[in-house]
Amino acid sequence: MEANAATDDDDDTGDNLLLHRRMLSESLPLLNTPGGRFVTHCNGKSAAEALANFEDLVRQIFGCTKAFDVKKREAFVPSFMEVWIFYEIVLKM
Repeated sequence: MEANAATDDDDDTGDNLLLHRRMLSESLPLLNTPGGRFVTHCNGKSAAEALANFEDLVRQIFGCTKAFDVKKREAFVPSFMEVWIFYEIVLKM
């Protein structure tokens, strides 16, 4: 039996967005204590649309119920020869 191979036409943007939505939906409600933090790697700096989608998801899932700050940091990851973006979501006091 042959495994399904990805084609050039495949777009995994939707899959990544679903993964982030699930991860955020299940994780952010656990931030109950002021000063609580959620830290995650999102994507490479060159994936501007994916980063914007992630930030929108944070606002959609968390913004209606709790006050929070979002800090965005970047770091060069030599093994990938790429700048990665990391997010820290902090529940306000």
